[in-house]
Amino acid sequence: MSSLVLIKPDAIEQKLMGELISDFESFGIAGMYLTTMDEALCAKHYTEHVSKSFYPGLQAFMCSGRVCALAITGNVFKVREVAERIRINMADLVCNPRNLVHASDSTAAAKRELDLWFNSRLT
Repeated sequence: MSSLVLIKPDAIEQKLMGELISDFESFGIAGMYLTTMDEALCAKHYTEHVSKSFYPGLQAFMCSGRVCALAITGNVFKVREVAERIRINMADLVCNPRNLVHASDSTAAAKRELDLWFNSRLT
């Protein structure tokens, strides 16, 4: 199974992309590309949050700069553990709620997110 990891605009702005990619390399990278998220993709990706009060700020942040989309091979939950460790060790969640990375939180979410982000890009 593969999992989606997004390196978010705050990480790219802080020039952490290479360091964060290396944190996931041991799993294997099946696909990767740099892009910007538009409002439509953001709404599809965060579909469960669109009606929540925090969504406009989340959308503004995620659409504010480039993101690096990674299709990571391996156990979804182990990939998620690495993302959580990155957030704990590197993100300033007290002063800044931006948390550097997104990782799929379940196998069902991974399938949906990979279909959304990679569609026919993966072989």
